[in-house]
Amino acid sequence: MNHNDCNILIACDQQYYDDWGIHLLRSIHHHNPFVNLYVHLVNPQNLNKLKYVHYSEEKIKFENYESKISYLQLVRFLKISEIFKDTSKLVMTIDTDSICTKAFTLKEFVKTAKEISLLWRDSEGNVKDPRWLAGLITFGTGDFRHIFAETLRTVRIDTRPGKNKTDFPAIKVDFSQTTLCPLVDWKPGRDQVVLEFLKEKYKFNREYNQGFWMSIAKIKSSKGSVFLTLKGAKQKSEPKHLLQYNNALQKIEPLIVGIKEAFRNHPCPNLPNFKIVPWEDQETILSADIYFQNNILEQKRKKFKRYYQFILDSGKPFLVVESSIFRKNMPHPPHPKAYHRFSWWSYFRDEGNYNNVDCPSDRWLQIQKDQNIEIKEWRSKLKGEYILLLLQRPGDSSLKNLIIKYGTYENFVVSVIKEIRQYTDRKIKVRLHPLRQDWQCEILENVDLSGIEISTNSTSKAHVLEGGKGLIKDFNEARVVVGFNSNALTESVCEGIPTFSLCPSSMAWECSNTDLSQIENPILNFPRSQWLYNLSYCQWREDEIARGDPWFHLKQIYPDNLK
Repeated sequence: MNHNDCNILIACDQQYYDDWGIHLLRSIHHHNPFVNLYVHLVNPQNLNKLKYVHYSEEKIKFENYESKISYLQLVRFLKISEIFKDTSKLVMTIDTDSICTKAFTLKEFVKTAKEISLLWRDSEGNVKDPRWLAGLITFGTGDFRHIFAETLRTVRIDTRPGKNKTDFPAIKVDFSQTTLCPLVDWKPGRDQVVLEFLKEKYKFNREYNQGFWMSIAKIKSSKGSVFLTLKGAKQKSEPKHLLQYNNALQKIEPLIVGIKEAFRNHPCPNLPNFKIVPWEDQETILSADIYFQNNILEQKRKKFKRYYQFILDSGKPFLVVESSIFRKNMPHPPHPKAYHRFSWWSYFRDEGNYNNVDCPSDRWLQIQKDQNIEIKEWRSKLKGEYILLLLQRPGDSSLKNLIIKYGTYENFVVSVIKEIRQYTDRKIKVRLHPLRQDWQCEILENVDLSGIEISTNSTSKAHVLEGGKGLIKDFNEARVVVGFNSNALTESVCEGIPTFSLCPSSMAWECSNTDLSQIENPILNFPRSQWLYNLSYCQWREDEIARGDPWFHLKQIYPDNLK
């Protein structure tokens, strides 16, 4: 007996996986990390895979709603037969809308799984219709898994089970003469009818709904089992039935609290362990394991600073949410396809932790498709009329390191222009940030503007996220682009323009020149593929945020590898 004998499989569509399946898998792994976990996805899209789970997928077109529901109810039983063909392999399958509440031993699992075990819904707990429940099944070591799957596929069943055991239709099957039953004829409840038929051939071990393995959330005596299932549409929307489920989920997740006064303008994951509360709710705030904030402390107005300082002084880990990195063609938030950045500690590249080293290409391909972003070839031959200098919004938190390095915003502008002049006499075009342009113009009044042009392509817009066509116009004739840590530097790299980033916090840093003395001979061919893949794991779409994807990604390094 070893851990290879402990296998659990669930199966569902993408929506059910996002709503319930991923939490079930995480809860099993949390309490029982030795379990081999399998999930089969029907028609998956934007799948958030867990590293410790084995995945299989299929695409299928359904002719009607009933056949869809029936197939989704039964697909796990079909896949058990395919994935675990070797009948010596012990396997359990569970309703996806369940949660694991505690640990079990390998010995306990083997004792149940070596037999055919089912839930039996009887008269206890005010249940009126005694019948088999397929919410939890183990398959033993005989041919039951294969016969069950074959019967589901071949037997035509036009009647759903009634309220009494005797209401099941009589079925006689000659497997040598059966043909596949069309999926369009499948009806919900097909599994219960087939189980009732197969009980004549196989001995089922009854697991009561108040038993060791599984209980139902709506039944008062349901506490204490390994698994808690919601079992039914009503339970999934009833707060009183969800209470036990959410309580179990919260026990395996740290409490993450955002102080309302320090959290604005960005979405929050729709998970039970995420709470946004006002400062007055000190009980919840002080009980937090992790804090969650918008942006960082720097440059905050006095009335907000106290909340950010409290989070810093607490010594607890904190998450930061900020505007996206890739902003070209992105819809303005709030919008399901608008992206936001998530990280530990800070949104700066060199100060935050995005858990984004050597990432795969999947998220970049999604972002590129969502926003129609073209990555242009590097300009192999330098061309263009001017050096484009990008300014940033005065007073913004992104200027923290600029102020440390140069003292003031004005000193930054003066110093950078002076340094550029040391190495080239080309025209400098200054592009104003779209916000607080009056401040930037006041600063430029104190600067020697000989040989300097102020771009007219940057118009002041409220809540602007990207430069749009005006930025592209400035890029078109630029020989090189220079900036501190402006987000537009990332877009410059995507446009294939030689780019100079003057701060390691810039997201463009890894594909940028950093020494202005090389402005006439910049490096032209930084590799960008892995850079794009890694940056794509820094930002998340609002529909992904709602289901908790950024948290589950960042959680992988909490707490042991969090730096």
